[in-house]
Amino acid sequence: MSGPEDRRQIIDMMDEARGENLTEAQRAERGWVQGRMNDELLAEFEAGTGVIVAEDTTNGRVAAFCVTSRPQVGDPGARGALVGYMESAHPDARWAMYGPVVIDPDYQGHGLMRRLLTRMADVLTGYDLGAAFVDTGNSRSMQVHRHYPFTEDGTYEFEGREIMVFTFSPAAFARDIRAS
Repeated sequence: MSGPEDRRQIIDMMDEARGENLTEAQRAERGWVQGRMNDELLAEFEAGTGVIVAEDTTNGRVAAFCVTSRPQVGDPGARGALVGYMESAHPDARWAMYGPVVIDPDYQGHGLMRRLLTRMADVLTGYDLGAAFVDTGNSRSMQVHRHYPFTEDGTYEFEGREIMVFTFSPAAFARDIRAS
């Protein structure tokens, strides 16, 4: 799990992963993350369900991270819209969010996503559901989520964009991802 020593690297990776210097076509192909991260918000995530980190032990570099959080943590923007969706669609569920997940391009293609998702499911096992939101225009992220055992729960609109909600039962997800 991340700590204060990882924050600068995580924030820098998050900034780069937004893909603001890319065209829409490049962003769709490579994927991107939404939102901004700062020390205060990252510390809140760390104090909650946590931020999972994959570190390159040869150089101490953060190779990848996966944020997990309880619904009340985070900005009211896109995350707040997910809270509204989940309260309507799953009013009795005890649930937590996951995302963003960022993998440094130098470390992509080495199984880090599977390892991060397995650990994420373990972290969230005490919850009925895990949920993530993905802009449907983010082709790469949509493809990744459809590759793993997530459920396409439904969509909502946020700032003129269609957002897909992916949900999963953490205990079943952990079992299924280990079996695949």
